[in-house]
Amino acid sequence: MLKAAYAVMTAWAVAVCGAAAEKPVCAVLTFKAGEGVGLGEAGILANRVSALLEQSGRYRVMPRFEVHQRLGADASPSTDADYAVTAGRTLNVPFVVAGDVAAQGGTLSLNTALVDVSRGKPVSTAVYLHGGDRETFMRQAPAASLRQLLAIEAADTPAVPEPDPEPDPEPAVTAAAPAPARAPMPAPASVPEPQAARPAASVPEPPAPAAAELPEEPEPPRAPGPAVPRGAPERPKLATPAEPAWEQPEPGWLETVAWPDMSGWETVYRKGIRDRLEIGLRSTDFELKTTVKDGPAEEDRFLGTINRLEEDTDQGLNKLMLRYYVIPWLGVELTWDEIRARTITMDDGHSDGTFVAEGMILSAMGRVSLGDLLRAGDWAVNDFVFPEKTRYAWGDRVRFYAGIGRADFSVDFDEEPWWNLGYAGEADWIDAGRPTERTGGRRRTIDTTDETGDVTLYGMSVYVTRYLTVEFFMRDMDLETRATYTRSDAADAPTTRTIPLDSEATGVGVTFVF
Repeated sequence: MLKAAYAVMTAWAVAVCGAAAEKPVCAVLTFKAGEGVGLGEAGILANRVSALLEQSGRYRVMPRFEVHQRLGADASPSTDADYAVTAGRTLNVPFVVAGDVAAQGGTLSLNTALVDVSRGKPVSTAVYLHGGDRETFMRQAPAASLRQLLAIEAADTPAVPEPDPEPDPEPAVTAAAPAPARAPMPAPASVPEPQAARPAASVPEPPAPAAAELPEEPEPPRAPGPAVPRGAPERPKLATPAEPAWEQPEPGWLETVAWPDMSGWETVYRKGIRDRLEIGLRSTDFELKTTVKDGPAEEDRFLGTINRLEEDTDQGLNKLMLRYYVIPWLGVELTWDEIRARTITMDDGHSDGTFVAEGMILSAMGRVSLGDLLRAGDWAVNDFVFPEKTRYAWGDRVRFYAGIGRADFSVDFDEEPWWNLGYAGEADWIDAGRPTERTGGRRRTIDTTDETGDVTLYGMSVYVTRYLTVEFFMRDMDLETRATYTRSDAADAPTTRTIPLDSEATGVGVTFVF
């Protein structure tokens, strides 16, 4: 008995798994936003088509967030068949749905295509036009377009005989024998509304027309599609878009910004963090614009006997950078950096100490990809440099950026111990045992002020992987500080001069893109 039950259960499991395996996988790509349509609206339409396709039961639909994650930086929406095939092979799915949305002359349009990746061409296409308001278009376009796609596909499928309608509960009788009295026959299960009672007849009533099995929502006017053969498989029932469980908020006045709706961490990441938040480390090598002031008078030198400044550069990969793009092409950057200028005196070339300026730089910046420039320029020479299929994909991996900002630095003077304690030279301080305090003698100090300065920067990012970029950049910063020299045993007033710390920097960086 147990062996028989086990055999039945095994056969049932194999049948279920086999049925599930027969259902192909389909991915809905991000729709291209054409003229008069925002990126947010195109994304909402793609999400709704994906949800309705899942409800139809025709395919196993890849989740939209997984499509974004796998395509990564190469996901540039397009209606080109080659793009759809390339995206399908990247996703490793046999079918994809691609589309574009546009608004021209008061008419909204949604063009979609179901593409067979292995054959490299569309299986079916659909065009939906709407001359009314956007809200109605956003609600009706996904279901109407998907009906056209599936109906066209069904028309190309060989006819399959439909099973006979379910017979009446009691056997039919001939006209000669009176039919026994019975309750009215219920309507067929495929008809949404209950039918009126009908009298008994000698033969079963023919089944309802196939059109009665479709959802009873009014379809918007559209071009007539191909007729569905009498023996074609049943058209999948699409959910009424008026009450979808996956309804998303309509885009606001700033349509290019996908603000997070806080409905879940995945939504927050996809709309507010993905491809927007970047964190990295930089290494900078700077040069001071002014390094020598060698005049005969004290006013012609930097301060006192200091007549030269030398760069003291730390080229380690230790400058933290944080960047966030509010919209895909405009963002803000916050980075930490420092400038060290070692002083040299004119008498014997010794150093009294080092000016150290460090702090944060806040910049507003814009970016554009090489692929965007190629698409905008549409230069004929591109066909000789990169094949059309690959030049945009590789071009989107290279992005140029530029920005302006403000540096807020704290400036200090790091004195040499022997100079601060008033010794004539470092050798005298060493002979005295390197003391940290000196009783009786003079003391020398230089006090500085914290300053702000203007910053301009520009650079290039290259995507090594979806999440990792290498950067090359240049930066120009105008910065100066007020330095006051004081000697404890001097009767004269302290001396104050302006120390220029203007610099030009070049550097490299490694950035992680969320």
